[in-house]
Amino acid sequence: MRLFVALEIPETVRENLAALQTELQKTLQDRKAELRWVRSENFHVTLKFIGEASTEELPALMEELRGVRPDGAMKADFRGLGYSWNARCGGVFWAAMQSSEFLKMLAAQINRRLERLGIAADERDFLPHLTLARFKHNSALPVVRSAVAENADRDFGSLQAEEFHLMKSMLFPGGSKYSAVASFRFAMAANA
Repeated sequence: MRLFVALEIPETVRENLAALQTELQKTLQDRKAELRWVRSENFHVTLKFIGEASTEELPALMEELRGVRPDGAMKADFRGLGYSWNARCGGVFWAAMQSSEFLKMLAAQINRRLERLGIAADERDFLPHLTLARFKHNSALPVVRSAVAENADRDFGSLQAEEFHLMKSMLFPGGSKYSAVASFRFAMAANA
């Protein structure tokens, strides 16, 4: 099974981002930009991509994630858009998150715990975001850059979380579907 660790987002943020996607799809359709849009029911904030894991590996993964015990309040704002481009891998177009020390600490704790199981830590600095679309060709870059510039200060809402989730990705003919395998409460929330 294909696994990752993520934060769920509130319905209001999901609705705001889905409305943005609809706006952009209409605008971009005329410009023939080829973006593969993420379905709104799959919106989440990835903290750590794990990849393929067997059912036998699941108990050890869950045990390590239970050991991630951040203490504090998790709040982050979704504001503006961003993108990354790599000629080999293509591009990702996202909703930006205002990074917090708590969020960086949470991702770092997850990395450290999963390293014990041989899952390599991320080499790049953690960049909190929510993927809206992916694209393969640099022909989409002008359109993506324009959308980023036009929505630089756009507010999509806030995320307040008391837990994170081990998620499973299943591929279907209509696209991927994500479901929670297990949830893990933050230390302050678990002790309340």
